[in-house]
Amino acid sequence: MVCGGQCANLSVDVNNCGGCGRRCCAGLTCSGGTCTAGCAAGTTFCIPESTGTLTCFGGICTNLATDPQHCGRCNTACAAGARCVQGACTSRTPDGSFIPVPPRSAGEVEVVAANLGGVQGLLLRPDGRSALVSATGLGVIWLVDWSVTPTRATRWAENLTGPSQLTYAPSGDVVVAEREGNRVTRIAVNPDGSAGQRTPFAASFTGPWGVVYDPTGRLLVSNEFGDSVDRIDAGGAVTRAIVPRFGGPLELRFDPGGRLYVGDYGNPLTSGTRVFVYNPDLSLLRTLTGVSGPIGMALDTSGNVYVANYTTNNVVRVTPTNAATPYVTGLTGPHAIAFDASGSLYVNDYGTGRLLRFPARY
Repeated sequence: MVCGGQCANLSVDVNNCGGCGRRCCAGLTCSGGTCTAGCAAGTTFCIPESTGTLTCFGGICTNLATDPQHCGRCNTACAAGARCVQGACTSRTPDGSFIPVPPRSAGEVEVVAANLGGVQGLLLRPDGRSALVSATGLGVIWLVDWSVTPTRATRWAENLTGPSQLTYAPSGDVVVAEREGNRVTRIAVNPDGSAGQRTPFAASFTGPWGVVYDPTGRLLVSNEFGDSVDRIDAGGAVTRAIVPRFGGPLELRFDPGGRLYVGDYGNPLTSGTRVFVYNPDLSLLRTLTGVSGPIGMALDTSGNVYVANYTTNNVVRVTPTNAATPYVTGLTGPHAIAFDASGSLYVNDYGTGRLLRFPARY
């Protein structure tokens, strides 16, 4: 048979299987004019559900543990931007942090970058191979890029006043709490990824530490020395103390359901050292105990909360039933933590000035 001006054997030609132009999907063979599966070990044969004109025939051989279009089983697709890890879709918090399938345990420590100073805030970038890290004493936000060897750390933004937590604005700008300057600043991100114009918010704060946007685009700010969490709406109006006062609120986090997590470091005049979880209407849902000087927080898909404890130098995993067990130990004043799409946990180790990574063990 002549197909496209060339001779083709319709019985075995994967590009003309059973007819001209009938291309078999990747990983399939053509036998007797039919696209058939000869899937390699670790892959599964899936026939995609048709949403329009098919570009190939017979289906595909795919790994259900990693394919976001066939995650866990054929034709179970993850949401846009999510990853498939161990056959389950990861989700993300409103500020872009990944919420992975719960790892069995953390792997051996890897030093991503060193000599960064007193590292506090941590923001994984969308490319999955770099992060912004704030160093409060240096007044710097580092861009740490581990896509190159050796890892490169450059000063992304300088001359800040005690930068602490970082978050992404809905526009893609970076927002940083300047704790020692009692202000919160928006930093534009240029097309090449460099830092652009800075615009401080008009409102003043009292030792701002945590910053995070809620699902409706309003910015929440925790005041370490004001013992409160404030909210700024899109027009700049400020609502003070949207939830009851704390003994030293630090990092803030939202989950995909719109629930707010507040790490309360405490002080000698309060019981403190708890994590409060609030419903979307800001009513108290639960209080996590078993933590000691909580600063950084991360989440997984089973509802576990990972808390960096500054005073006990570890990260604990707190279950929905409030059972806390060590996840990472041997740290030196851990601050911000974050998961990537693969389940690796990144830790800002304040005392050593390093960004650490703990690969996930599944």
